[in-house]
Amino acid sequence: MEPTLFVICDYASISVEGKLSIAGIFEDIYASEFPVMFPQFFIVTVFHRDPGDMGSGFDVRIDMIDTDGQMILSIEQPVRFHEDAPLARSHRNLMRLNGIVFPGSGTYELRLFLNTEAQPRRTLMFHVVQQ
Repeated sequence: MEPTLFVICDYASISVEGKLSIAGIFEDIYASEFPVMFPQFFIVTVFHRDPGDMGSGFDVRIDMIDTDGQMILSIEQPVRFHEDAPLARSHRNLMRLNGIVFPGSGTYELRLFLNTEAQPRRTLMFHVVQQ
């Protein structure tokens, strides 16, 4: 299982046909004062699937690290591939986050882990900027 996409955005959905829609990919959050509460955003990951993945699974964990290197959020989701599910070439994973509070301006990190292993080159940096 290999991650092929890792983004943060305003909104994401998967249709009944399995189509992934992503709106408003961003790298900056603007605020006039701090702390600031961001009402909603999504973290989207897409993983390449191999035929041998049927009947198996893994855990996805995303840690958010603040400007001081402190973890302010950790989210974990299990992903399971059922034997009777049709084999697609990829698996789409959406995490909706509501009401996240950013204590100050600066650079934040999202770190991606699969089964507790950090994924090389799978860290997103984004900025919370005072206007």
